[in-house]
Parts: sequence; C-alpha cells; structure tokens
Amino acid sequence: MLAVPVADNSARALRLLLAGVLVLVAGCRSLTPPDLARQRAQILTEVIQRDFWDPAKPAYLEVSPRRTKGLPYAMMWANGVQFTVLAGAVRHGATEYTPQMATFRTALEAYSNPRRQLYSAYLGGTEDVYYDDNQWLILAYVEAFEATGDQAYLGQATAIAEGCLAGIDDVRGGGSYWHVDRADYPTKNTCSNAPLATALLRLRKHLSDGNQRSHYLELAEKLLVWTRDTLQDERGLMLDNIDVETGKITRWTFTYNTALMIEGWLELYAVTRNPAHLAEAERLAAASDHWFKPYSPTEGHFDDPPFFVVHLVEALLQLHAVTGEQRWLDRCRQSADFSWHRWRQETPNKLLDLAAIARMQWLLASPKPVPPPGPGVCYVRIEAASRRHSLVLGEVAVISQGRNVALAGRAFQSSTVGSDYAGCAADGRSNTSSRTLADRYSPWWEIELPAPTVVEEVRISPPVPDGLTVLLLDATRRVVRPASANSP
Repeated sequence: MLAVPVADNSARALRLLLAGVLVLVAGCRSLTPPDLARQRAQILTEVIQRDFWDPAKPAYLEVSPRRTKGLPYAMMWANGVQFTVLAGAVRHGATEYTPQMATFRTALEAYSNPRRQLYSAYLGGTEDVYYDDNQWLILAYVEAFEATGDQAYLGQATAIAEGCLAGIDDVRGGGSYWHVDRADYPTKNTCSNAPLATALLRLRKHLSDGNQRSHYLELAEKLLVWTRDTLQDERGLMLDNIDVETGKITRWTFTYNTALMIEGWLELYAVTRNPAHLAEAERLAAASDHWFKPYSPTEGHFDDPPFFVVHLVEALLQLHAVTGEQRWLDRCRQSADFSWHRWRQETPNKLLDLAAIARMQWLLASPKPVPPPGPGVCYVRIEAASRRHSLVLGEVAVISQGRNVALAGRAFQSSTVGSDYAGCAADGRSNTSSRTLADRYSPWWEIELPAPTVVEEVRISPPVPDGLTVLLLDATRRVVRPASANSP
C-alpha cells in the first residue's frame, strides 16, 4: 500500500504531496500494464479515502472540499461506485481496505428506506428511491462477498435484489421502473433493467436454493430480452428509456447502458452456453465503437464521462476474458489511461468522477490472461440429454497422468436439489452425489480444474444412462474436444 502523508487534512496539500509520486509512477516505463494500473489504483484509492471520507459522520463527501451549502454527503450512485473501488482493492490483495469496506456497509444504513426495503438517493432515507442505485449496490456487494467470503454482503445483496423485484410489472410488456414513484417517474430505463438482470445472474451463482436460482435466471432472461426488444436502436446501441404512459422512447445513448447489456448477455451465456447470447454481447460491443475516439493506432478513448465509461471498461474486459479478442483489452487500457491523465490535469473534486477513474484502474490491475486455444483443459462440462430430466452424478473423476485432478477443482451445476451440491460429485466419496432440477435448459454440471491440464479420461461412477454430453473446454471456454463418459 502506498502511504502518503497528509498535512492539515487539506486536499490541496495532499495533491501537492502526491505530485512527486505521480511523476515517478508516470515514468515507470518498465512496469507491465497491470502493475502500472495497480499503482495508479492505489494512489487514487488513497486520495479518495483521505479527501472524501468523513469518519465523524461516517459518510463519503459528495465533493471535496466539503460543501458548506447544498448537498454535503454523497448520493447513492457515487456510493455504489465507491463500494466497487473498495471491493476491487480487496479483491486485488489490498486487504487493508477490508475494515473500511465493512464500516462503509454499516454506514450506508443511514441511507436506508425501511418501507421500501431499499436505499434512497440521499443520506437520511428519503422517499427519493431509484432502482438503479440499488442495483449497482447489489453488484458491489456480490463482489465484496467474492473478495472476502463474508456472508453479510451476500445476505444484503439478496435483500436488495428482492426489494428491486417490486419495480417489475407487465406494463408495456415487462421491465423494471427507474424510480419507486411511478406517477412522477413513469419510465422504464435501460439503466434499471440491464443492471438488475446482471445482478440477478451474479447473485444466483452463490445461492443454494434451487427455486430461487431458477426464478432469478428466468427473470434475468426476460429483462434482457425485453430491454433489447424495447430499447435497442438500429445501430445496436441501447436507448435511455420508454415512458410507459405515452410509449415515447427517449433516444439518449450512454456507454453504461450498452455496457450492462453486454455484461448481462455474458452472464446468461455462462449459464446456458447458448451461442446466441454470446453473439448478442459481441454485437453490442461492436456497436460501442460509436463512442471510441482514436487519436493514433495506439491511443484513443471512449468519449463519455468516466462514471459512464467505467461500466463499458468492465464489460469489455469480461468479453475479452471469454473471447480473447485483443482489441477489447486495448480499448479498456487506452480509456483508463486517458481518464488517469485527465485526473492529473484537472483534479476533479467529485466522488463519482474520482471513484470511476479508480475503479477502472483496479479492473485493469490484474486482468486474467487468456491463452490461445490449445490442449490445456480448464473445464470439464457434463450436459444432460434432455431438459425434462434432472442430472444426477455419483462421482466424476478427471484423469490426468493417472491422477484424479477433479478433487482439486471447483464444481458448479445449473441448480441444486436439497443438499446434493455440485461438489458432492467430486469429493472422492462413493456415498454422495450431485443432483439438479429439470430445467428449461438442459441441466449441466461442470468442474473448473486448478490449472490447464491434458485430460486422459473422464470417469463417471456409477455409470449413467447414455445421452450425456461431455465437453472438455479451454480457458476461453472453447471446446478442446468432446469426450464420452468413461472413455478418452
């Protein structure tokens, strides 16, 4: 962690003291891009914590220095982005921010509106409650849970998700409202549907209740399809909203709307393995070049405020992780670099701006390398022959060099019946089994191997009826080769 002394708690003093450090970091040409992003992320996170956090309240300021009139403390939108900054820091090993993240979660209860079971836009829990503010917080809490394993974050994410479901109805064919006050705000927006679909899909990965998982999957797909069919324009970009009373569509376009649809389709693809869902994400990503301003073959950026662009950076990094297409990583690095230099030149004093720039850097601090397709198997996937039957597996052994490497892997499945979890099929015991529900998609079971592996054989015991599909997948989730149970 980079420690920078602060004089008189002054933002101006902090920036002056940082100047020498910034010059040093900017000149570290020998650093790899992830290492450079990490150093920048650490600096920005330190600045936010020292310039914006008011421990006496406790809360983050909307702007720094603190306003003497107007709104002193951050709106929920900025809080949601800042929470992802802390979660990203912890996820990348900056565990000194773990206590601050826990403190912040408790402090956010001052924004709670108990009647709505959601958070308001302002400190004090007013009736000004936006569904999208809460959906960003679900995503942040899921990431915090993944970074720490603390069930409190997962429980809170689930509670917020249940509150957000109240915003969905069948008016204009479906979708979620933007604001809880449907009379004054009769719109359904991309920004209140795409994040909800993405949040439900990320949350369901960590839930054990099969019915709840199936419900969230069904809702998420409906939201994505409705939003695409209602608010996507002829270029492939996502429009802002539809007025449910008049049917008028507001044709504003922002990077974050298209971004969260990319993320939503990618999450759905991860569940269903339906190539049409990946194609939707790729089509949206190609359309996002509408905002990209190239200055040279190696320089350019997405032309939108950083608090919108940060979501597109996250979406394209996720797409890069799936497809390995280099241009998405290049676009993200260039945009994050542009935002970093913009901060150094203009020193924005809004939490929302600075948190978005910091988040971009944490996202790039250690992007997962995506090796080209090759013989190394990273995932073994077993799919049922029909959606009408559940998938029951006693023990799955993945044999490499004579050893069962499945015992060191992580198992997942499309749904879970009772306590028959996915891991029960890879625990080395003959008296346990995994079991899924029958599903609208063919049920599946999958194990993530600890490292790319040359797989010699997949053994399933006791033997199961014919008709299963066994796939060996590489790091990009492309098929290395199909296989058969109990054969190479």
